[in-house]
Amino acid sequence: MEFGHTVKLIAPQFVKPYVKTNKNDAADAEAICEAVGRPNMRFVPTKNTEQQALLGMHRARQGFVTERTAQANQIRGLLAEFGLVIPVGIRSIGRKLPEFLEDAENGLSGASRALFARLFEHFRALDRQVEELEREINAWHREDTASQRLQAILGIGPLTASALVASVGMQGSSIPADSLLRGSALYPARVLPAERRTCSASANAATRTYSRC
Repeated sequence: MEFGHTVKLIAPQFVKPYVKTNKNDAADAEAICEAVGRPNMRFVPTKNTEQQALLGMHRARQGFVTERTAQANQIRGLLAEFGLVIPVGIRSIGRKLPEFLEDAENGLSGASRALFARLFEHFRALDRQVEELEREINAWHREDTASQRLQAILGIGPLTASALVASVGMQGSSIPADSLLRGSALYPARVLPAERRTCSASANAATRTYSRC
């Protein structure tokens, strides 16, 4: 782009139908040339460094969330072997585990208490990472006009709005409905069922729905 070229990115699944022989560099190049000339071909929006950095934060946050959930499940499962049950929910770990560690009459040995204290510290470290990344993402969201406009849609919060903007490359005050619909597949939006049906009906219906932003 810096050299004046027009860059178009194509999703691999849209190129595959044009591959005529076994996969190799030459066949792939020919298929790309064939696909790019199709009049109705859909292209993936290019991303700048700021968008890539934001998507990196989203991916890192999701990774920490997955690790935190796994750690919580491990703690809950190990405690259940001692007959100690923690209610469902990630926040229940922070409420109940300290109580179990302080209770001298619940049958936990010294080694078990030390183990659970170590696992709990790891859990809290992951939780802090998630919270810190969420604060950074929310700070970016408050500075971006398109992300704030997306948040006005029922069921979409700062995390989803910022991820959509970074994924589909929406800039300025105009938000293309077709770009938003394609972007919704890249990041699961927290949209109510009725709202999702309205948004996915057609591009025109989506335009009407998002016009109130």
